[in-house]
Amino acid sequence: MTNIKLKRPEKKVIEPYTKEELKALLKVCQYDIDSGSPFLGTRNKAIILVFVDSGIRLSELANIRVDDTNLETGIVKVTGKGSKQRLVGIAKTTRVALWKYEAWRPDGSPWLWLGEEGQRLTARAIQSMFKRLKDRAGLRDIGGLVHKMRHTMAMSFLEGDGDIRSLQVLLGHSDIEMTMRYLQAVGAKQALLKHAKASPVERMGLS
Repeated sequence: MTNIKLKRPEKKVIEPYTKEELKALLKVCQYDIDSGSPFLGTRNKAIILVFVDSGIRLSELANIRVDDTNLETGIVKVTGKGSKQRLVGIAKTTRVALWKYEAWRPDGSPWLWLGEEGQRLTARAIQSMFKRLKDRAGLRDIGGLVHKMRHTMAMSFLEGDGDIRSLQVLLGHSDIEMTMRYLQAVGAKQALLKHAKASPVERMGLS
């Protein structure tokens, strides 16, 4: 029998959200807060900041319970693939946003993220909410949805002098090869920035 070698799928370039795009999303949340929808505004703002700060998956965020968060220490327990649990951190700004959301959040449910009627917010509902936010922020043509937040966290962490092994732990990757893709993406981004300053055509004055 002839051995058939399957071609490995090509890896796409990793593109995070830009700082401007994230600010546009947060601006929509603030508009809701200021326009009489503080519950939705504070909830959606907290979701965005938790995503960007921790890099957790959509399913992991949807499964967070109130008891999984500690706003004093900034430690959040998440349950990932294969029911594996790990701890991730959220910084002061994210903790304040989460605290403000909890001030408007209805009582009585063990789940952290709720809808306006007190029902649990599913992963699908969070994805739909995020798509609506993108549309309202004028980012309809920008590719990627929630998972792109994970890319954003990973690349920002490495650009801020975070190390690859720590990133692997925070993201819950079982294989370091998956995490290395972010290191390669950061290297490519830095190379492009250096090229902009050292373009051979510009340096030699060609025209």
